[in-house]
Amino acid sequence: FPVYVDFWANTRSPVRVFCDSVLAAIERYEGPLKSLLKSKNMSSVKLANAIELKRSEGRLEGNELSLANLAFDQLNRLDAPVLLLLDEVQQLTTNANFSDFTADLRSFMVNRPVKNVKGIFTGSSRDGLIKLVNNTKAPCYSSSSEIKFPRLDQRFVDHELAVFRDVCGKSLNASKAYAVFETQFYEPGRFIELLKKMILEKVYDIHEGVERFDKSITTE
Repeated sequence: FPVYVDFWANTRSPVRVFCDSVLAAIERYEGPLKSLLKSKNMSSVKLANAIELKRSEGRLEGNELSLANLAFDQLNRLDAPVLLLLDEVQQLTTNANFSDFTADLRSFMVNRPVKNVKGIFTGSSRDGLIKLVNNTKAPCYSSSSEIKFPRLDQRFVDHELAVFRDVCGKSLNASKAYAVFETQFYEPGRFIELLKKMILEKVYDIHEGVERFDKSITTE
């Protein structure tokens, strides 16, 4: 039972992102898993109603952890393997207020009554991922193993430039763009964010984009 979570979808509330992602996963699989979901009293309608009730009562902010626990309970009712695909998970390290949810998330993954739960942690910030797993005070210390992926190359830059061209009809110089990507230490999220800002602000020169939106580097 796969659940994809993009923590950049709402950077202020990882709990809302997680709950909405669980809800979307349940809705997506209610057809193929209808009999199993019914037998476990698991329903996207039930979860959605609970979320909307808390929102309508104006109590969502103060009860976010209880809302997360509702999502965990829904997953526990499904007696099946669960795969959590946690994207941009380094976002959990950016605010101390996220620490309780992060601890609950780890507890769910480690202590789920039905043990077969796995998680894939991905992110565009290596330093952020390290904060989650690499020291004794990290929220996910000793509960993960690292897989080193090959460094992204010109093909990644060409793909993103093609997306840029499809969105706004403008082309960027590929060699200059790759030089910027190198200077950004090959961080995909940083490069993509630069292109997004350029599109939104109608900036069609990579050097001008760097000057305006990524001033930590310089270009010639």
